[in-house]
This record gives sequence, structure tokens and C-alpha cells, in this order.
Amino acid sequence: MRDTINFLSGMILGAAIGAITALLFAPQSGAELRANLQEQAIAERQRLQALLEQQMAELQPQIEKLQQDIQTVLQRTEQLAEAESEGGEDAT
Repeated sequence: MRDTINFLSGMILGAAIGAITALLFAPQSGAELRANLQEQAIAERQRLQALLEQQMAELQPQIEKLQQDIQTVLQRTEQLAEAESEGGEDAT
């Protein structure tokens, strides 16, 4: 997960640096430049959204497995607690 965050942070930083560089060296008018930057920002947002959705889809099976493991542990803990309380009642 940390690698994904670092990767996304690097992507955002790279996009920002690219946008600034484009502003400084663009041979376009202000209106053309703004329109171009808006298109690039929209495209980058869509690309990052797709990447995020892909990462979430890859993590989903792991999340579901963890949820199942937690349920199993909780059920086993309840069973042990019940067995212990039933054993304690028999002894009295």
C-alpha cells in the first residue's frame, strides 16, 4: 500500500513539474495554453482514477480474505469462550 502511495505521489509531482515546464516554454497564447492545460489535467485525472481503480481491484481479494480471517477468529474465540463457561458451570 505504501508503494502505491509513493507511486501516486511521484506521479502527481511529475505531472505538476510537467505542467509548470509547459507553462514556461509554451509557444501558445494564454487562452490556448489554458485550454491545453485543462485537457491535460482532465486526461491525467482520468488516468490516475483508472490506476486507483485498478489498485483497488487488485487489493479487494486481499481485503475480503482478511475479513474472512477476522470472522473465523471471532467465531473461534466465541466458541472457546462458550466452551470455557460451560466447563466452568459443570465444575461448580
